[in-house]
Amino acid sequence: VNALSENMKVEVIRSGFLYRQEFSRGLATTELLKIEPTKKSNGTMISFKPDNTIFVENCTFSPEKIFKILEYKAYLVAGVQINWKCHPSLLTENNNLSTSKKLCFLNGLSQYIISKTSNTQMFIASSFEDTVKIDKETVEWAVRWFTEDEGSFIESFCNTVPTPLGG
Repeated sequence: VNALSENMKVEVIRSGFLYRQEFSRGLATTELLKIEPTKKSNGTMISFKPDNTIFVENCTFSPEKIFKILEYKAYLVAGVQINWKCHPSLLTENNNLSTSKKLCFLNGLSQYIISKTSNTQMFIASSFEDTVKIDKETVEWAVRWFTEDEGSFIESFCNTVPTPLGG
């Protein structure tokens, strides 16, 4: 995003202080600035404007796609809180997105598989899930069994990014 932006601002809360740095087309335009003390414990905000020399016409974002990506991240990083905000002018009448929403799933993947299958008849009500660590790698998985009448699905992610071809 940094290299493709006319301007980008990053604000980070760390150790009780708000820090800010600004960039343009991949280069820093300010030093890292220690702005002010804050009572918030942590947080990051990134705002940017696409570079109009690269994205010349009809540069639009899909709020639906961005929201879905953020929702995946909130499920896959259990306990992280993502605050979604979208300007109302970017939302179309035929989508169900709100202009703001807090995404936080304390039980992460377990909550995801339950939400994904909540309207599906199950062979057994329980989910099976675990986290496996081998050396420095970690794999988290969850499984539910549908009845014979229901279709199935397989979803995989790598570093919170969907891998629709099985990654």
